[in-house]
Amino acid sequence: MKPTLVAIHQLKIADRVFAHGEEIEPDLLPDERLDWHIDHRQIVEYDPRVRRSLYRLFSVFSGCQESEPLDESERDAYCLPE
Repeated sequence: MKPTLVAIHQLKIADRVFAHGEEIEPDLLPDERLDWHIDHRQIVEYDPRVRRSLYRLFSVFSGCQESEPLDESERDAYCLPE
């Protein structure tokens, strides 16, 4: 699974503005451009086990190609069906 990407400071990518700490959609940037932003400390990568991706958790709504399941307690907390 790909890392969760988070903007550091305010960042404009593909005509979208991301606030500091906001998650960036997977596959929004090509790999070489993503590497450039990481090298310039504009984006940080988190291990998906440490910071889960909202885009992957709610892929039905976000349109993300990857998905990540919610556990039973999370489904109960958000009143979602199995």
